[in-house]
Amino acid sequence: MYRYVEFHLYWVLLNITIPPALAPEATPTITDVIEGGIMEIISINEENKGKERKVQVQVDKRITLAQLKEELVPLIGVPPTGFIVYGISGCGEYEIKYEMEELDETVIEILHSGLEKLIVRLGRALGRGEVRIELYLLQVNNTEFCNFMMESIVAKDTPVREFKKQIIEEAKVLGIDCVLELDK
Repeated sequence: MYRYVEFHLYWVLLNITIPPALAPEATPTITDVIEGGIMEIISINEENKGKERKVQVQVDKRITLAQLKEELVPLIGVPPTGFIVYGISGCGEYEIKYEMEELDETVIEILHSGLEKLIVRLGRALGRGEVRIELYLLQVNNTEFCNFMMESIVAKDTPVREFKKQIIEEAKVLGIDCVLELDK
């Protein structure tokens, strides 16, 4: 009887969108659940094959974001430092997406902040004093003069010249052809 009561008091249902599996071993089944664990997989929906997977999990609402990330590792196939958890609140065109940085925040605190769902993206999390920015390539003579180029992370006190060098290096890695002058 106590187990039944505890289940309803301390567990909460989360809808999480995760990237596609990187390896076959990164797709556990519902039968892989460990008795007495802090997360149970309810369903895995792979409608958008190759783009994303929607996972419905039941977790102990007392766990922290760091523990949740550890539990998601088998589903994603990368270590906790290799992905970012975003919270989505609102609906439709009024959705607000924000990066969840507080690893010691519990799931119940996250839910009280008005979260509707979670999205996991591959990439590194922000460090202290860093900001994630979106860069757009401005092409004056083109009909679509402002195109999304890439996303980058920059420290708050980085000089412009060093940031330009960083952009050039990241653009080369991504195969983006852009000309930036370091003198201006």
